[in-house]
Amino acid sequence: MKKIIITFVALIIGLICRAQTIDEHYYFKSLSSQNGLSQNTVSAILQDSKGFMWFGTKDGLSRYDGLSFRIYNNENSNLGRNFITVLYEDSKGNIWVGTDGGLYIYNPILDSFTEFNLVSDKGTVIRDFVTMIRCDEHSNLWISVENQGLFCYNSDENKLQNYL
Repeated sequence: MKKIIITFVALIIGLICRAQTIDEHYYFKSLSSQNGLSQNTVSAILQDSKGFMWFGTKDGLSRYDGLSFRIYNNENSNLGRNFITVLYEDSKGNIWVGTDGGLYIYNPILDSFTEFNLVSDKGTVIRDFVTMIRCDEHSNLWISVENQGLFCYNSDENKLQNYL
């Protein structure tokens, strides 16, 4: 019995040592403005449900398909601001784009942005630096905005609440 246990332990140690010596290769690719990124200062990254990588920069939004970039900014699209601060994909596949001056929604079917300018229960519209976007278990979107507080958007009722 002792011989079987020693043989078993030696076999496991051998397998562990062998697993550690397998030559694993990891490949990293750096992406920059030389590859087509809109700007090298990236403040937000998102991989959407279709596999695209989105990079929010100080000079627009860059969508990467694995080969090339597509740039969205206020010069070539209806994205109103270029400094992207936060990205979030909702359950419908829309990309919520927080900027230094408001919030925009990208519709992938229409390939266009809409400014989110819904008036809250306190009479405010999101117009400042968006710092965070998250969803809760009831599908409410929580949006944190500098100098304006916390907002809760209920898409079913199309209502926006502002918590100062």
